[in-house]
Amino acid sequence: MFTMRNYYYFRVAVFTALAVLIGVFAHELLPNLHYLVGAAMILYGIEGLLFSISKSPKKFFLDYQFFLGCMELLLGIVMMSLMRNMHFICVMWGTWTIVRESYELYETSHKFLHKFPAVLSLALSIIEIVFSILLIVAAEEPHHHALTHIYLLIPELIINALSPLLFEIQLKRKGHKEVESVNKK
Repeated sequence: MFTMRNYYYFRVAVFTALAVLIGVFAHELLPNLHYLVGAAMILYGIEGLLFSISKSPKKFFLDYQFFLGCMELLLGIVMMSLMRNMHFICVMWGTWTIVRESYELYETSHKFLHKFPAVLSLALSIIEIVFSILLIVAAEEPHHHALTHIYLLIPELIINALSPLLFEIQLKRKGHKEVESVNKK
């Protein structure tokens, strides 16, 4: 039977495997960065769509996550099929990350309002936004900054995959009973 916990374990395995592959082949990936970033956008987009549909099957089209998933899916397809210029890839990657992390900041603020532990989420979002701004600003020298961003993608993927499980552990330690409902994004 499909449970959120099984999904989280699957997500940790897939994202960790991707992170390891990216770490091993970072320099080889640079000329094909549009495929890497496009695939990441598509992966996040599909995940957003599936979450949205599973959260409310009859009203999924009213959910912000549904629209974000559609946007990520389309941007990923555009990135993989049309983008070859490293400057544009860096700008698009940075902008996409800022949009995605702004949503994470929104969710983090709600966690703080409900007295849920969210310091890790807040710190990660701020770090990713800062590095994304640097990726956009420094797009004049795209190869160096793109490679740095590729290396930053490794811990991002692992932490992003682990964050729902870490959040659940934090909630259990704090004695919150609504663990499952909070993690269903």
